Amino acid sequence: MNTDELINIINKNLEKRLYSCVFELVLNNAEIIKKSNELSYFYYLCLLNKEDYEKQGKLGIIQNRESVQDVIDTYLGFRRLIQRMAYCSEYDGSDLLEIMNELGVNVKELIWTINSATFNSAEAIEKVKGNPGAISVGLSTYTPKHKYQDVRLDFIICSNDAQELDEALYYISRLYIPEGVEIDVLSIEDAQSMCAGYNEGMRASSAKYKVYMHHDVRIIERNFIPMLIDTFMEHEDAGIIGMIGTNGFPKDGIMWNIERFGSVWDTHIHETTEIRLYPSKNDVEVMLCDGLLLATQYDVPWRDDIFDGWDFYDASQCMEFKRKGYKVIVPYQDSSWCIHDCGFLNFKQYDHYKDLFLAEYTGV
Repeated sequence: MNTDELINIINKNLEKRLYSCVFELVLNNAEIIKKSNELSYFYYLCLLNKEDYEKQGKLGIIQNRESVQDVIDTYLGFRRLIQRMAYCSEYDGSDLLEIMNELGVNVKELIWTINSATFNSAEAIEKVKGNPGAISVGLSTYTPKHKYQDVRLDFIICSNDAQELDEALYYISRLYIPEGVEIDVLSIEDAQSMCAGYNEGMRASSAKYKVYMHHDVRIIERNFIPMLIDTFMEHEDAGIIGMIGTNGFPKDGIMWNIERFGSVWDTHIHETTEIRLYPSKNDVEVMLCDGLLLATQYDVPWRDDIFDGWDFYDASQCMEFKRKGYKVIVPYQDSSWCIHDCGFLNFKQYDHYKDLFLAEYTGV
């Protein structure tokens, strides 16, 4: 049985309200579920509710939904709301209980979502209780170090998910735009590959500064724009700025297997963790950066002739900039500028592109 076949069977049982059969299918097919982002979320929702359903007939967000996709779309919408409540001061949580009732979300699902999808769960829980407290995320004081005149910065986002893209745009809309700076967003839909999509965005943009980012990145540092531009102005020889990167070339091609510097919050299906390491409170020159967000101040084509998928485009681009004599920089961040809500990681073609990367850049 493959993933699609399993989802079809689960959907038939959801339509008939045969929830015991749904639980059995999910628990007995864990290996298949591990290969699917959607089914992984569905799996944990089943685990949360199985005991209560068997004892009391109570079921949360799965109740009365006729497909796995409907469950997941509803849950992820709720998850994004919780993150806005945790990261955005304008969300006070006053209508949360009403929304929970409307969606069918129960308390177990609420607590799991807060603990897994946010890094300031204590504040989020206080907001749920009606005690907003101090929301410190993204409220750093920052005075731009330069005067800007006719500066253009474009965000370039490849996306195949309208809801994810809308969420990324919401966080961009909250950013402080200093005087003399103009920004725009270019969304590339249904790109053939990440490199192909980014090349399309690069050719369409006349901005000096370009921010290439995943649609599941939330920029929570509201002074991100002046901080980024100032970093580039202080490093004229920097071609790329990333949020986290390695200080050497990994012999096996995998950047996460050697020491890395930088800062980012990583949100997965059931946890949010901070990756953070700096040798000092200064910007760091690195070899490779993670592609969750890569900003440039010069244009170098992305290697879509080699990397025609969704892996190693970031490591390749860093090496291409180095071939041109530019540096790759990770800025010092007092607190992480971004959250990467990456959920489930798909490594289906990872080894293939790793081998291409090593063949092209080993010894460069």
